Amino acid sequence: MQTGVLDAASTSSASFVTFRLHEHSVCLTAPGDFGLWFMYEPVLIGERTWSRLNSDQQAALLAAGQIAEDYFFEQAQLLDQQLEEVFAEAGVEVVRMTQEHTEAWRAIAVETSYKVFAEEVPGGAELIEKALAVE
Repeated sequence: MQTGVLDAASTSSASFVTFRLHEHSVCLTAPGDFGLWFMYEPVLIGERTWSRLNSDQQAALLAAGQIAEDYFFEQAQLLDQQLEEVFAEAGVEVVRMTQEHTEAWRAIAVETSYKVFAEEVPGGAELIEKALAVE
């Protein structure tokens, strides 16, 4: 952004702050209920390994996973708050998407990027359908 190579960027809240993008930005679309960014950070275990664990071990992993999920959700919210504060203090316009913004964005996406993805990616239409089915 500083050199003019990028006009916009999408990354995590922590990266926006640590990369000091507030020094080169004029507007930030903050995360929130209708944000476009989602970072999925699962703990994975293979089915074969899972099935080798006894019920106590499985329960322990599930309990630890829930503790980690709760903790990281709270930390992510704090990082989102820090992001907004850092950018606002730097004089960057901070906006949040509303449900109406999201619906307008999706209507455009359905006619543009969704259409291209469905046409050019093998199984693309089915992938879009599955993604939109997630609640």
